[in-house]
Amino acid sequence: MGCWDVVCSLCALPLNSCSEECKKWMHKCTLLLNNNNIVHDTKEIACNTNFYDKKKKNYYTSLLYFPKSFIVVHTNCWKFCKKELGISLKYSDFPFHKISPNNFFVIDGVNYKPISNYWEQYFRVDEYLKAGYSLELPRKFIKNTISQLKIKKDRMGPSISATYYKNNDLLVGNDGKIWKINNKKWVKAADVIPQKLSIKIPITKKNQKILEDVCKYFSYAYFESKSPIIKKIAKLPQLGEVSSCGIILRDINAKITYKNFTMELTIIYDESGKKEAEKLIESDFGLR
Repeated sequence: MGCWDVVCSLCALPLNSCSEECKKWMHKCTLLLNNNNIVHDTKEIACNTNFYDKKKKNYYTSLLYFPKSFIVVHTNCWKFCKKELGISLKYSDFPFHKISPNNFFVIDGVNYKPISNYWEQYFRVDEYLKAGYSLELPRKFIKNTISQLKIKKDRMGPSISATYYKNNDLLVGNDGKIWKINNKKWVKAADVIPQKLSIKIPITKKNQKILEDVCKYFSYAYFESKSPIIKKIAKLPQLGEVSSCGIILRDINAKITYKNFTMELTIIYDESGKKEAEKLIESDFGLR
């Protein structure tokens, strides 16, 4: 099948179409990273999995390797939500577990019609235009998506509806605090504990390659790696992700200086994640 057009989670129009008609505003993409950071004005550059920012920094995603790396929307769609709807969208506002495996960034359960009628391997732009639709920013469709996702701007807790998750799931709220599901409602988690972990390892010929890969992964966003160590760290729910294990990775910094590798992590956990957190505190992730 090869490459195919992927579409914006908000408006359902393509992010990477080769059609000349689609190359105006549609090729400017905003990445909503799973640590809730936001990267504007990126461009898809390699078969719907690689996006470059203005500094040519590569952000990689793949349902096979890192299915939770980021969500992509058009930069103009994001700006419309901020200006017209008062919502500065971030990763935690979306139910990422509902992302369709058959089409990157499409959210299962959201009705994207009539635009979705023109999805195929390559968006059928000619038929779309002949049907009387425009390639201008589809404001009505964006509002409809936000409405279906039940994203609210005035919540202290998470913007997304609690109905997407189950009891005791954790997620960061709009106030920067951790919230928990209790009887299908968001309540502020009172028993959250922050813990900073620090690992320092001398570099040897044996471990140099894997330590360089860890630094690359966490310093230059996402790249394809089959390393079990990187996968183990990457499995920790990050700040923008819902956590069902009682632990959230708030931030991480990995670097090599001189002949030493250092990695610092800050995790947040509640009572349900206490045992697993204690294991992490004693762990070096197999890096030594």
